[in-house]
Amino acid sequence: MNDNYYPQEISEDEASLSFRHLLIDGIGVVMGSQIDPHPVPVVARVLSTSDVLIKIRPKNDRDAYSHQRFGYSEITSYRGTQWQPVSTPVSDARKLISDFNGGVHKETFPNKIQRASFDCKEATPSDGAGGVPIGPASICV
Repeated sequence: MNDNYYPQEISEDEASLSFRHLLIDGIGVVMGSQIDPHPVPVVARVLSTSDVLIKIRPKNDRDAYSHQRFGYSEITSYRGTQWQPVSTPVSDARKLISDFNGGVHKETFPNKIQRASFDCKEATPSDGAGGVPIGPASICV
């Protein structure tokens, strides 16, 4: 993962799609910091009480959007809740949001992730771990 994997800029188009700076438990946690893990600020659009679209910048330096779902996978034996990728990252956030809202979004493993609700907090790009609590994701949608 590059140092700028979670870019902090929000374009006008992203703002019109309700993207904002959020702290989401389990997203952006540095794996080596399990003693006191804390999320890093991400630019995200909450899709539902269990789904979120996160702006990422993979190695090719082109922004993409990763659809993640909070819950547990029926494919593995581990039943703890965690973030699961729903599909491969896409470059067109508007289409993904439209497809998700219309119920036609293609998932890599359809119906194999049992959903759970998550909490989120408003964040600023300079906010490492604090943030202003917003509450359950249903309030963030």
